[in-house]
Amino acid sequence: VSWRPLPKSQCKNSQIFHITDKLDKESGKDNLRLDGNILIVLNKDKQELKRVDLNSQELVWVKEFFGI
Repeated sequence: VSWRPLPKSQCKNSQIFHITDKLDKESGKDNLRLDGNILIVLNKDKQELKRVDLNSQELVWVKEFFGI
């Protein structure tokens, strides 16, 4: 994602949240994997950093938000 700073007069909180959501989603697709209900967090070299056991509600949110 390429971006450029907006002048203060054009920058609104909703725009900032939209941009950070997009960056989070793109980063998540590259650095997150699911193995059942286990969320696997990877570093930039695709090496495993951490495993997180998700409950069913968290699992649904992760799948919907990150598209994984």
